[in-house]
Amino acid sequence: MASTRKAPAKKKPAAKAAPAKKKPTTKAPAKKKPAARPKAAAKKKPAARATAKVTASASKAEHVYTVDELVKRVGGANESGARALIRGYTDEDLIDLGRRVATPRIITDGRRLYGIVLDVISRLTPAQRALLPTVTDARIAASVGALAHGRDLHQRREVELGLRKTGRESAEADATALRDRARALRAQLQEVLVDLLGERPEIDAAAGTISTGATLSTALENLLELLETKVLGTEHRAELQPGSYGKSEIASIRKTAAETRRLDERAAAVQGVAEVPQSEVDLWDGINLTLLDRLVTAFERGHDLDPAIPRLTYLSLRTWSRRVEPPAPVTPPRA
Repeated sequence: MASTRKAPAKKKPAAKAAPAKKKPTTKAPAKKKPAARPKAAAKKKPAARATAKVTASASKAEHVYTVDELVKRVGGANESGARALIRGYTDEDLIDLGRRVATPRIITDGRRLYGIVLDVISRLTPAQRALLPTVTDARIAASVGALAHGRDLHQRREVELGLRKTGRESAEADATALRDRARALRAQLQEVLVDLLGERPEIDAAAGTISTGATLSTALENLLELLETKVLGTEHRAELQPGSYGKSEIASIRKTAAETRRLDERAAAVQGVAEVPQSEVDLWDGINLTLLDRLVTAFERGHDLDPAIPRLTYLSLRTWSRRVEPPAPVTPPRA
């Protein structure tokens, strides 16, 4: 009976071992947690919102001021007082300054800066305006007027030069055609006279030497007179074609001679087209550059005293402003 009791006791370890093997299988589901990490991508939404905000702010276009708009805001263009604001400079100094910068660059930065100034000063307190002692309403109005005047001078000159070029080209084309016809008529008349009358000094004298429209016109008139007196009124008329040198053709030759004589006058008229001299444009370019630079400096000093007053920066004139010599440093007096 002792042997039969020991047999069940041996089965107990086997029963315990079976549950131990199942433990790894119960831990396996825990390994699936890393697979849930892709859901973290949903956390990128804030970054997308930030990008949307940047895009929205970048899409807001900066206001583009026009010269005409600024003129209305200051109550009209009046450049008369602008020159008086620039003391210590001669016209030659301002012309030399204006030659360094193209007018469109001055207009581009001028309208932008004056537009900003008009917007800013409307929001400044009286105390802040006091920190801009030279930026008065009168100065701003005169500066805007000077800018408009400089723009108008530049545009007038550009238009006049364009018209002058177009007028000259058109006149030269017309003059060339007229001159060619007059020369051809002169040569034909000379050859007809020589053919019918033989070589004669008076024919060569009538043909003359051509150098201007007037001399070409005179040659036609002289040769036509010889034709009428020496050929058309004589027996030599029968040697010509019946329809040659009839009344209408003679009148046409006279008309060509008269128009050819006016070639010189037409050329002079084209050359004499009134235009704004470049020196006048350069003068106002120099005035506008000086007024702009003083305005920028005034706001810079005001910003040093009160950071709420903004700085003004050049864009189109940035390279020019770098070449402007800074004012000499002030040396404090010795005690």
